[in-house]
Amino acid sequence: MGSGILGVLREELGGDLEFASNLFLAGFMRRRGIVPGSVEFRELAEYYNSGGRRRGVFREMERDARDGVDLAAPVVPGVPVREAQKSSLRVWDADRFERALRIKDYSQATVRSYVSRLEHFSRWLGGRGRSLQSVTDDEIFRYVDELVSQKKVTSIYLRVLKAALHAYFSEVLGEPRLLPMLMGIRKRHALPQVLTKGEVARLLRVTTNLKHRSMLAVMYGSGLRVSEVIKLRVEDINFENLTLRVRMAKGKKDRYSVFSESIIPALQELSEGRRGNEMLFWSNQRAGKAVSARTLQHVFAQAKKKAGIQKDVSCHSMRHSFATHLLEGGTDLRVIQKLLGHKHIQTTTIYTGVARRTLQNVKSPL
Repeated sequence: MGSGILGVLREELGGDLEFASNLFLAGFMRRRGIVPGSVEFRELAEYYNSGGRRRGVFREMERDARDGVDLAAPVVPGVPVREAQKSSLRVWDADRFERALRIKDYSQATVRSYVSRLEHFSRWLGGRGRSLQSVTDDEIFRYVDELVSQKKVTSIYLRVLKAALHAYFSEVLGEPRLLPMLMGIRKRHALPQVLTKGEVARLLRVTTNLKHRSMLAVMYGSGLRVSEVIKLRVEDINFENLTLRVRMAKGKKDRYSVFSESIIPALQELSEGRRGNEMLFWSNQRAGKAVSARTLQHVFAQAKKKAGIQKDVSCHSMRHSFATHLLEGGTDLRVIQKLLGHKHIQTTTIYTGVARRTLQNVKSPL
């Protein structure tokens, strides 16, 4: 190719060669099979290693070539290829991505969700000899098209994938992307599945362990998310006002909710002898720590099975049931919004649809 390789690179960059980062150069050379010792490699290395334009990717590729590493594998500056071949996570620099998200104060659940989405995408790319650092819009489109055409994902999955990719390109690569193929994805507003009051009573009745039953009772009776239930501390419970404080809920804001007078004895027994800052629902395996989300989910699944409930419901259905039953009982929608911690009233209005659905089975007394 001779000097033509610089022209090809300039055309792909759409302008000045100075804009090429190590990541971009690594992908550019890998896509064209340019390896140490080739004319194209020497020409690129000579250009970028002179005049203060030094790029570390050339030195790293030369070292890996000397070590006999397969240079057809994804090349990532800062991550030797022999290491990258061991794990798709290392290929797209998951550790750095996680650190960037935590610095931005993303929740643990969001970090796990974003990493999971990108790990799956990275494996898909790896099977095609590509990597996340140099992925094109067309490849993202083909990946999304495959997921959608095979009905493997929901609109929520795609919305999270879009957010994860946006964060990765912005925070790790420093190159924000518009991602047009993921624009306009609408969240489906299917009516949530709720339990009847009788079914909730059965769930509680078949759960004999005091701590487990209390967790279920608070989840329903206060409308809490799983993460909010397990974070409760002894000092968060106000027995006089029948309220509890929900710490650092979704959106990083504290809020208050209510709880039933009927569970006061159970909560008092759980609080007895414990300091205010101690966890209300503690772990038996990890001293001083709260029970895990998985434990609460398992408790719910076991209770559902014992109660003979066939509905497709989860822990979050208890929160849906709380809101729906309050609305059916005449509680103002704005009050329910505050109790649930919804930022927008539109989020809460979905329960009006659930309430209308239950009213279809009500007959007029006339």
